[in-house]
Amino acid sequence: MVYLLREKKLIGIWCHANEFFEKYGLKGFSSSMFISERGEGMCYEINATQEQIDYSNNLFATELNKCIDDENFYQLIKESYNGDDPVIQFNNEGLLVL
Repeated sequence: MVYLLREKKLIGIWCHANEFFEKYGLKGFSSSMFISERGEGMCYEINATQEQIDYSNNLFATELNKCIDDENFYQLIKESYNGDDPVIQFNNEGLLVL
């Protein structure tokens, strides 16, 4: 059913969504690896507490909700989902427009 998505602007936020987009020629906003639980962070040498990860997840969802309808969506989410937290930094670096 991917053919139905090719003419749409998409948002894909899951671990390595960008690979799915690239494989099937999809366009839109996607993530590379996106840490959403402690085990994932450990795999990428991000030593974070579950509280830090929960904060990151909640901040991302809140900021995504605020700017999803804006034509400058990508720029806004990259600016608003940021901070000194290593999880946020890692996840933000992996947000891409394809």
